[in-house]
Amino acid sequence: MANEDIQQAYTDAVFRNLRKFAKWEPGQSCNLGDYGTLEGTYFDYWGNLEDKGIDPKKLVKVEEKDDMEPDGSYVFTTAGEKGIGSAVVVNTPIAKASFDVSFSAENAIQIHAIDAVYEKYENLEFLEKELQRLEKTGEWDRKKFVVVGSVMKTGPAIVLMSTSGGSKVEIEATSKDPKIPLPTQLTAILKSLQLGVELKVNQKQGSVYAKTCPNLSTSMRLYAIKGFIFSHKLQAVDPLVRIQSFAVEAKDNLVEIVPS
Repeated sequence: MANEDIQQAYTDAVFRNLRKFAKWEPGQSCNLGDYGTLEGTYFDYWGNLEDKGIDPKKLVKVEEKDDMEPDGSYVFTTAGEKGIGSAVVVNTPIAKASFDVSFSAENAIQIHAIDAVYEKYENLEFLEKELQRLEKTGEWDRKKFVVVGSVMKTGPAIVLMSTSGGSKVEIEATSKDPKIPLPTQLTAILKSLQLGVELKVNQKQGSVYAKTCPNLSTSMRLYAIKGFIFSHKLQAVDPLVRIQSFAVEAKDNLVEIVPS
């Protein structure tokens, strides 16, 4: 599968399953106030609203952990993956822990991450007014630009996506320091990466895209002014996509881009 097809399948899967957007390639940073254009479900970064003189403090950034485990770990899976169990740990001569991950379908995804937190703008009314102001000065095109109003950020993460059905990989963690025991759960091993534990992915069957990241930015909520045009069709499931207003009661011109 070509890199462009992997990009499309990955961002489509996150959009379809989470009703949000993912940054490509995994590991690239994304911040509140980043703006750009959409090519399908791919967000093309142009800059940040601070560059246009918008005060981020007035947008009121808040953090929440609604979808995370109490320890800050985060796991996202789609249909077609067969889950992941505990590791097989071998302590001699070098400590190794290995997990087998299988996928029954193409374009199935697993994301495992730690230290996850959502950042979002609370003052969307101010965001709307500022975008309208920029439009009047010719600095914003409502038919073209979108802005990140919410994003999930994590610490170490691993992203897996099958690029063919019936695929399998082995995730292998290695510790050369006997003082660092290897746990049997993947999220616990991700925490050990900061202690020198090494992680690699071995292809065993079929084809799987794999990326280990020191941090991950994903699950972005993108906003635009009414009039933004978005008619992308998702692969496989192929539903029509439309724009829905975020704050209907105020008849706002700010809208969030979500699948119908």
